[in-house]
Amino acid sequence: MDSQLSKNLEKNNEIHYYIERHIPSTPRLWNAVAKPFLNINRIFPTKQKYVARMVDEVKKDPNIKKVIVFGSAVLARCNLWSDIDIFFECEEEPIRLPSIKDSGQAFDKFTNFGISDEFLDEIIKKGVTVYERE
Repeated sequence: MDSQLSKNLEKNNEIHYYIERHIPSTPRLWNAVAKPFLNINRIFPTKQKYVARMVDEVKKDPNIKKVIVFGSAVLARCNLWSDIDIFFECEEEPIRLPSIKDSGQAFDKFTNFGISDEFLDEIIKKGVTVYERE
C-alpha cells in the first residue's frame, strides 16, 4: 500500500476514534443530497443515494412493512467504505430481500425473522426509519 494512503487511512481512523469518544452519539441532521425519503436528513450524506435506491426497490415488495437503517450510516463516524446496516420488517419470512444493482455499496441486511429480541430492540432504539408502508 502507498505510504501516503496508509498515513491518510491512519489519520482517518484517529479522527473517527476521536469522534466516537468525544462527540455524543446523539442523532445528527444532515442536508439532504439525494432523492427524498422518510428521515433522509438523519442518514449520512454519502449513503443517502444508496438508501434512496433501496427504498425505491422496497416499495415494489408488498411483504415489507418497514425499513430501518442503523449503524455507522446514521452516525458521524460514517465514511465512504462503511457498509449500510438495514433492517426489513416483513409480514412473512422473505424468500429474497431487495437489492440495488451496480452500486458498489455493501449492505448488511436483517429481518424480523432470525434476529434476537435484544438486537431488534437496539435497532429500533438507535436506528432511523426510512420507509413505512401506509
